[in-house]
Amino acid sequence: MSAYLRKVCLLLSIYIGVAIAVDAQKNLREEVNNTKAVLVSGKIIDSRGNGLSKVTINEKGTKNSSFSNEDGTFKFNVRNNNTSLVFSSVGYKTQEVAVLNNSFLTVTMQQSEGSLDDVVVIGYGSVKKSDLTGAVGTVGAADLNRNKTTGVLQALQGKIAGVDISSQSGDLGAGLNITV
Repeated sequence: MSAYLRKVCLLLSIYIGVAIAVDAQKNLREEVNNTKAVLVSGKIIDSRGNGLSKVTINEKGTKNSSFSNEDGTFKFNVRNNNTSLVFSSVGYKTQEVAVLNNSFLTVTMQQSEGSLDDVVVIGYGSVKKSDLTGAVGTVGAADLNRNKTTGVLQALQGKIAGVDISSQSGDLGAGLNITV
């Protein structure tokens, strides 16, 4: 009799476990269906009213992100109206704006008080000077103007350690090879 009782208990616990899993999946499906994406559009401007391009826009608490267009406008789908958008750009203070029931937002970015000297632009992005690992070469305008050249790349020849700029051939107007 105890073997029979064990089998009944096992089957009963499996049945209860499956019922709980199905109920949880049903609740999750209802939650996803009740969450409707909301289109938010707007314009990002500086203190003078000029549109700011390539401002990063993130929906707070998600990986949902985008950038503003060249004239500062954007269109962004958020999960619902109870979220906030975070706007950030190099040289400006990060701003957080609640969406609420607004379908159009105008965001005025304030210049940060930090110096742009702390930002280093590299070949594939930009980083804070304190976060940079590796070597950085700097060439000033005075260095570039010392020699009479026909192009910027020719003016850079021999000015940056580890960068080799050479002509592809001896012909006038021939392309240049850049090796780092």
